Amino acid sequence: MLGLTVSVLSIKEHKYQFQFSSNQVQAISYMTILAYSTQILVAVPMMMKFGLIGYLMTWLVGETLQLFYLLKLNAKLFAGTAIVDRKPVYQLFAFLAVASLVFLWPIYHIASFPYLLQGAIAIVATVITASISYWIFRMDEVRSLLWQKVSGRLPSFASRRG
Repeated sequence: MLGLTVSVLSIKEHKYQFQFSSNQVQAISYMTILAYSTQILVAVPMMMKFGLIGYLMTWLVGETLQLFYLLKLNAKLFAGTAIVDRKPVYQLFAFLAVASLVFLWPIYHIASFPYLLQGAIAIVATVITASISYWIFRMDEVRSLLWQKVSGRLPSFASRRG
């Protein structure tokens, strides 16, 4: 739950930049005060009923709602000049939710496994996550772009032979 919240916070911080850079902070100011005040009011009964998980759920929902509002503000900011594609954000949300559910059981049970098995599970989980992420987020485009930039700067050893 904390990992999901931190992920939402990271996306939200990135999306804030558009508003701050364009000096459009009034709506964000009101949103922040309202969101965190509401979050405090809701978090207290949630913590009394569910403990720490109640607070984490409240925090995650509060940050997610703020992020969606920021996406709306950014679409309004760029209206007529650029198209703001929300699909990557939705894909990331779906990916994080599914990955959290898939890896929930191992997180609670892995401590009782031998260290070698823990390491093997971690490696397999990392490879699976990276492979799926590569495909979902179209990292092949990024890889080829980076390779073009890097390969142009690498010295050619074949031309140095006499």
